[in-house]
Amino acid sequence: MQHAPRWTAFICAAALAACRSGTEPTSTNLAPSLDRDGGGRVVQSATGAGHFTIGGELRTFAFTAQKHADGSVTGQYQLINRASDARVHGEVTCLSVVGNRAWIGGVQKNGSEGFPEGLENGFRVVDNGEGANDPPDQLSLMFVNAPPGFAQAYCNARPAAPPLFPIEGGNIQVRD
Repeated sequence: MQHAPRWTAFICAAALAACRSGTEPTSTNLAPSLDRDGGGRVVQSATGAGHFTIGGELRTFAFTAQKHADGSVTGQYQLINRASDARVHGEVTCLSVVGNRAWIGGVQKNGSEGFPEGLENGFRVVDNGEGANDPPDQLSLMFVNAPPGFAQAYCNARPAAPPLFPIEGGNIQVRD
């Protein structure tokens, strides 16, 4: 998890808004669909759990994100930095998948001190396959404490940020 001054989240949000791909979301209704037998079937997903080390600090993660045919997005994510005892937990509000890559954004819920509820996050993942000869899957650091609207702008823009790191244990799966 990346700690940065609060103003950096505003700059990131402005930059993401400026580099939007021009593709509008298929729906503004981000609440889970009640009709999973109809338009609510899953059309894209990203899931994963595992751990990686940044600067000698163990971090564990788990997430699930699903985009449904009706445009709704559901899921949750959690990142724990063991060295600083910091935890970010959130509800997924957007998902963008291109091939084996996914951008995930959401709203902070029940995080540790310094991660107030209602602010937004964004991170990205890469599924590099399952074989013994495949490179490790990758997970980025997380934009944290961003203002409302950041998550959707992040998913729409699909930037090459934050940087990706190979996971050391676990698995990430991206389905389009």
